[in-house]
Amino acid sequence: MNATPNYQLSQWDAEDRVQRVDFNADNAKIDAAVKGVDRRVDSLSSSVSTINTSLSKKASTTSLNSAVSRISALESGKVDKSAHSSDVSALRSENCWVKLGEKYTTADGQTAKIAIPNISAYRELEIVFRGASATSSSCYIMLVCNDITSSRVFTSHNSFNNAISAMYLANLTNTQGGGTVRLFPLWPDSQTALHSTYIAKITGANKAWSGGQYEAVFEEITWDSIKSLSIFASPNAGGLAAGSGMSVYGLKK
Repeated sequence: MNATPNYQLSQWDAEDRVQRVDFNADNAKIDAAVKGVDRRVDSLSSSVSTINTSLSKKASTTSLNSAVSRISALESGKVDKSAHSSDVSALRSENCWVKLGEKYTTADGQTAKIAIPNISAYRELEIVFRGASATSSSCYIMLVCNDITSSRVFTSHNSFNNAISAMYLANLTNTQGGGTVRLFPLWPDSQTALHSTYIAKITGANKAWSGGQYEAVFEEITWDSIKSLSIFASPNAGGLAAGSGMSVYGLKK
């Protein structure tokens, strides 16, 4: 009787006796071989699982590294932002003049008004104004604080002997004019003082320019009570012409 070359299984010739023990021996060999194949398959499956786990960990590591890079970039930006904020703060402290607002009328007859928040933070206000009458009449440009038109204002070029209900900033024509105003507190009672300088064009044959100055004290308005400033034209002028208005700046303490 012959045998197979690999697992030595029985190979019968015609003259050989067929015995049960030969079949049992062959079955045992086949069973052992199949078991070995199963072990190798299990081992291969385990290897594949290990590879998948490694790949998964690698992907997680890649995501983590990416997140770390983003965090580093954000932290860098945070530092840059802090440095920028510090620079802005330094510039603001060096720049003592702050623009508090501006208002220019868009139609005839309007009033220009600007809110003044936290006036106690400023030593002085400077107002740059321009204006003209909405009609052909000349007019006074007038200033009020906190919308109080009845407050007594003492004004004069040399001595304070004239009390009026609102401060005259300028005597303007219906063509053009403007000027600047300084507001500041008087010591020690903090009454509000004013100095105004203006230039205006006079309508007429010579079309000359005219200018003037006003000094005033708002006796009933203390510095810390200022909440808003408004300019308007005297009633005979029909209000301010469109485009009239002012810009207000504060000198920080």
